[in-house]
Amino acid sequence: MTKKTLTLAMIFVFANIAFVAPFVPSKNILPAGFGALSMPSMVLVLVLAACWRIVDRILGGPDKSYESHRWLGLFAIGGGLAHWALASPVGLGILPALAGRGSDAGLIVMLGLIVLTLAAMVKVIPYHIWKASHMLMGPLFLLVACHTFFVASPLAVGAAPWTLMAGVSIV
Repeated sequence: MTKKTLTLAMIFVFANIAFVAPFVPSKNILPAGFGALSMPSMVLVLVLAACWRIVDRILGGPDKSYESHRWLGLFAIGGGLAHWALASPVGLGILPALAGRGSDAGLIVMLGLIVLTLAAMVKVIPYHIWKASHMLMGPLFLLVACHTFFVASPLAVGAAPWTLMAGVSIV
């Protein structure tokens, strides 16, 4: 990783955490910030996985898109793991009756992402199996969106970070 890439990566990480900080109690800054890092990272990973030519051109070619895809995938799993380790249900969520289901969705996603990320890193897995397992990332993202909307969260519905998470979930 070049110095420039590392600097951009650190800015991306800290910007996501700082964006959430004013909207949550101080004890929830890191869990919410890591969740906020994970969600846009996953969206960008999915956009890069679509292999759109215009995105490849913007990033400097398919090799740069792949590198960005890989690093954002690591941010998604790293942010998700940190969020999972630090978060506890706080608040009501949109529909308080579904807050438990939102937590369950988050747990399923983390376990799925761990397994699929490990599968993606093992070089001996045949390509057709790797590709099939990688295609499961999309449905896992849909579960993350459910988690975002329904989990008990310290973010108020309509607050800027909640709106951003909702927006990227819809994308």
